[in-house]
Amino acid sequence: MKLDHLFKKTNNINVYQFVTLFLFLTFFASIFTGIINILLIHFFNYDLSPATRPFSNTSVFSKLLVTVLFAPILETFIFQHLIISAFYSKKNLKFIVFISALLFGLSHFYNLAYVINTFFTGIVLALSYILWNYKKINAFWGTAIIHSLHNMLVILIEILFLKL
Repeated sequence: MKLDHLFKKTNNINVYQFVTLFLFLTFFASIFTGIINILLIHFFNYDLSPATRPFSNTSVFSKLLVTVLFAPILETFIFQHLIISAFYSKKNLKFIVFISALLFGLSHFYNLAYVINTFFTGIVLALSYILWNYKKINAFWGTAIIHSLHNMLVILIEILFLKL
């Protein structure tokens, strides 16, 4: 699908539908990378022990504060706002999305599986930022909210189902 087509399709949906769509896409990216993680563990005995997971030894409150409030705002500012705003051009959108996602992923170097996961999530967040701009809606806060909701749901899933 061409990006112009994506621009036109998402321009016709309201803000709540947009947030829901991109929240779903971040989770789809996480499921996809979860399969990659399983392959890393199975074929390469890759270590995903708690020592290699971020914030594994912190309280739930601290984890929520950092990952739901502070991190999404700071990371959206650095990896979507600064990078995309500095290099934005319709001619090189795919390259900008790639660079934004790559740097976002590399900044999460807790373990290789996490970098892969955040790279694909970074693609979705970069596209979200660009499409918010296209919709003439505050791209920074829109993307930060999607990022924050994604992180909150991941933590809730960890707490409820994985007992982390």
